[in-house]
Amino acid sequence: MRSIKLVLSALMLCSSGAMLVACQPAQAPDTAARTGPVTPREDVVPLVRPLSLTAMDEPLIVEFELPPPGPNSNTTLTLGLRVFGADDAASAAVARTVTESDLQAELKLVRLGVGNEAPILLTRREYRGHDASQIVPVGVDGRVPQVVLTSIDTTAVEQAGIPIRASSSRTLAFAWAPDVAPGTYRLELKLIAPDPELASIESELLLAYQHRSK
Repeated sequence: MRSIKLVLSALMLCSSGAMLVACQPAQAPDTAARTGPVTPREDVVPLVRPLSLTAMDEPLIVEFELPPPGPNSNTTLTLGLRVFGADDAASAAVARTVTESDLQAELKLVRLGVGNEAPILLTRREYRGHDASQIVPVGVDGRVPQVVLTSIDTTAVEQAGIPIRASSSRTLAFAWAPDVAPGTYRLELKLIAPDPELASIESELLLAYQHRSK
């Protein structure tokens, strides 16, 4: 009789345990891996690289893949940099300091193919006194006399996993590569005698498509 009671008690405990398990709320699937932050790729546009605004003995060389432009991009590639400040006003002041310093650079962009390299035509913005600025070709020496404020497709940058920092950054352009085709490229960039006062500015190289005009 005692053994029957023990069996009945065990069955009751198992039944209670099964009911508790059945009543537990369903576990939500772990979506963190799917919805977590994207890790930026260092070899695919849009991309950023550290770039100190100091004198350079050798050019910075970056090889990268250029995908087709996204839905909010046009076909112009920006060769530029981002500068940062503590807030919106500070970043605006930093950008003004850099643009007014006549930061010069030499740039060379080539498309890499099987056994050959094809130079890419670059353009830059030129100011002539009080006249309206003009877009002009960069010379064969690759020399750019200054950087200018520009805009990029920030949606594509954010989707690539690159922090936008919109309220504390400004985007500047050395030059542009208009109507550039997807492919593999190499950029060489060398700053020419930058003002020593620029050395303390937080900055980075930025390669990104321009934003499509509405």
